[in-house]
Amino acid sequence: MGKTDNNVGQIDIQLKKLVESLIDRKIVPQNWLERVQDVKLSISQSFDQLPKAAKLLVDDKDDMNYYDCKAILEYLENSDEAKAKNFFGQYTSPILKQWIAIVKKYEAGNVFAAEIARKLNENATFEIPALRKSIAQYEKYIADNNRKIVEHQKSIIECNKAYANSCAALKIPGFDIRLELQALVYELPQLFKDIIPLICSLSEAGSYHYQMQLYLHGGNGDNIPHLSALEQFWKSDVQEQDTKVVEITTDHPSRLSEVVGVSSIEEINSTYINKMDTGIDWGTSEEPNAVDIVWDITIDDTSSFVETQEVTEAKRTSLLQDSVERAKLTNDILELQAFLHQRRIELKSIDVAFASQFQTSHQLLAGQNLETIENYLNGTNAAIAALNDKRLQQVLLIKQSPRYLDRLVSNLEIQMNRVEKLQSSINQLEDKNAEMIATVSSNHSKIKCIATATKKLKTKFEQVSLPPLFKGNKVHLLGDISSL
Repeated sequence: MGKTDNNVGQIDIQLKKLVESLIDRKIVPQNWLERVQDVKLSISQSFDQLPKAAKLLVDDKDDMNYYDCKAILEYLENSDEAKAKNFFGQYTSPILKQWIAIVKKYEAGNVFAAEIARKLNENATFEIPALRKSIAQYEKYIADNNRKIVEHQKSIIECNKAYANSCAALKIPGFDIRLELQALVYELPQLFKDIIPLICSLSEAGSYHYQMQLYLHGGNGDNIPHLSALEQFWKSDVQEQDTKVVEITTDHPSRLSEVVGVSSIEEINSTYINKMDTGIDWGTSEEPNAVDIVWDITIDDTSSFVETQEVTEAKRTSLLQDSVERAKLTNDILELQAFLHQRRIELKSIDVAFASQFQTSHQLLAGQNLETIENYLNGTNAAIAALNDKRLQQVLLIKQSPRYLDRLVSNLEIQMNRVEKLQSSINQLEDKNAEMIATVSSNHSKIKCIATATKKLKTKFEQVSLPPLFKGNKVHLLGDISSL
């Protein structure tokens, strides 16, 4: 405690010890809290009877203090309520009497000082720190939610990308999944058409296989192993070869070689030369009645050849679409592949006897070499790869297995549903953030209002109420309240 020039001292008191100090100095009684509760009851009973203008003097009737009651009393004393007095000059207004009694109850035993001291301590030590802590927690929650939102947004991008990749792999737009997957079945004919040339290119390798088996079995073709499915596939258009018509005209004998299935003029000559023994005049006579005949080979109807090609392709496509026939074809190609692997091993070995034993055999065996076998193997590898193509297998499974189709649809729908769930979670987090931001803003406003009211109350309490209670000494309150 210090002294001033007017011999007035200053007392520094910790705010949280002010009530205890007032009781120790016997400025307020120990039962001050009970008296304050009695005053609060009187206030609640009298407040509703006040004029409207008097009520506006108070921010919150449940949080009224001594100074609020003094302000209401002062207003009533200056209003029409104070005009009615009795013979002794006493007020006769019941409302005015009630508030005079309330103020006196506050002043009796200085219980108002203890109440204000407690209020200041609550605001500075508990109320404002609690609001600040609440703000810090809300801001942490908001930051966590924002982090989750960013993570969810990244997950949505990843899910959308994965979904787009899945749809791209299946070659569907991804709008109506089930319908689009079912429509993939219509791609099968074209997929098989792309495989047909690869299998047809194996015919020479198949002939090589046949000739080797024939050689190994001493020329007996009855019991040799056959690539039955492949042979059926290759010969599916043999019956159509006879649709060409050979026509004798008057010029261009060189076009004989254009007949399908005839490789040279000599083959045509050998076919018809025997007719000379039948007595037919072939135009070599010098008789005047002799008829000059010139050979010319033409195709009766060119469109028939195209139609034949289409029919053949349709038959082969039908064979490939049949799962049993397709399995047989695959097995034959694998058998041919294994056979060619073995031939390659044998050809790599330096064995003069092995190399010379086929010299008098079929030209495919006599002319066999490592390069040719490698080409055959490349053909079988390409055919197997095409038959085992992932796209082809997917479409076949979609066609043949409803459960596989359901599983594909389910997997894609799971990706779509995950995106919807993530977006819903983002919306919920954003709603929560909006609520917490509003609460934080409200708490900042509350802190500002409470701090302003607390500072104002502290100043008035220090300057007006405490000096008389401490024998005219100035009182300075210390503690958390100083940092507001």
